[in-house]
Amino acid sequence: MLPLLLSIALASAEPGEAPAPAAVPADAPPAPLAIPVAPAAPAPADPTLSSYVPTVLFPIRAANLSSAEVRAAEILFRRRYEVATGQTIADESRVRSAIGESDDKGLHAACLALSCTRWITVDLVRLDTDVYVTAIERDGAAVVTQRVEVVAAGLDAVPDTFDRLARALAGRVPIDSIPVSRRTPAATPTTSPTTAEGVASVGTPVVSTEAAPRRKRTENVPGFKFGILGPLWPGFGVSITHTFTWRRESTDKFLEFAAGFTAPLSLTDDRTFGMVFGEVGLSHVFPSKGGTALYAGGGFGPRIGGYDDLGIGAGVYGQAGVMFGRLTSSRAYLQLKIGGDAFSGFVEPYVVSYAGLETGVGF
Repeated sequence: MLPLLLSIALASAEPGEAPAPAAVPADAPPAPLAIPVAPAAPAPADPTLSSYVPTVLFPIRAANLSSAEVRAAEILFRRRYEVATGQTIADESRVRSAIGESDDKGLHAACLALSCTRWITVDLVRLDTDVYVTAIERDGAAVVTQRVEVVAAGLDAVPDTFDRLARALAGRVPIDSIPVSRRTPAATPTTSPTTAEGVASVGTPVVSTEAAPRRKRTENVPGFKFGILGPLWPGFGVSITHTFTWRRESTDKFLEFAAGFTAPLSLTDDRTFGMVFGEVGLSHVFPSKGGTALYAGGGFGPRIGGYDDLGIGAGVYGQAGVMFGRLTSSRAYLQLKIGGDAFSGFVEPYVVSYAGLETGVGF
């Protein structure tokens, strides 16, 4: 009877209707609830870069440097610092537009306007051939967090100095712990970084023992010079002079010993003069930033010979000229010489003045 009832029920159902699901046994455990899970979000970018407030590097303040040299130094240090920190510092145009005054108070106001948390100033001063570099890092409240002072032995040493300076600031380590490149002249650190309280963090400042050799403060320069001299007396022709010299040069002066002779050129029928002489003199060198310098001085010395005569005498002279290549192992110079000689003479003593040009070289 049961199979007949099932057959009738199936025949009366609508086409396409699915059969009812089978009943779940009473003792079967309930199915667990499914919890929808959202797809994983992509990993955020480097949090250091995304939350980083750029460090502000203010324009370099300099003395005894040209505007082109200062601009090149700004670009160079900016790149070195970005490489050392691995981060891009504040946009240069925005920084310049925010500056009202170039002193520390004005730069702090610019930092506040830029919402910076750290700002750096770099000062350059060139004295003779050395470049003194001072870098100071401050926080948003203008408290000094690092201070580094270093001396670069010439402009050629500035790139290596900036590289070491940037790494010292980025790593907060003393600059003397940064190895010196062998490719460029070394720099001489004078102080160490400081803590936020302004106290030296590594103790006594250390002076580098790898400083590059500089031009000596005192040098012995042998050489020679020759020139054309003529008496300031009518009726005399000109003579050529050849002199062996020895100069002891310092930064602002040189002591010169000379010995030579003067011989007539005999280009005309005028009276002639010639002599053998020795001289000692002192000249002052005017301040110079490079290898070219002006100088002026004078001296005196004995003579044997005369002006169309023969005798024993003495002379004084003054000289002024220009020196080239003073920072190298050899140099050349051109000078104007004016002097006067006094001779005994066969008949009676006499005094003659003279003037001329001389050029020379020293090694």
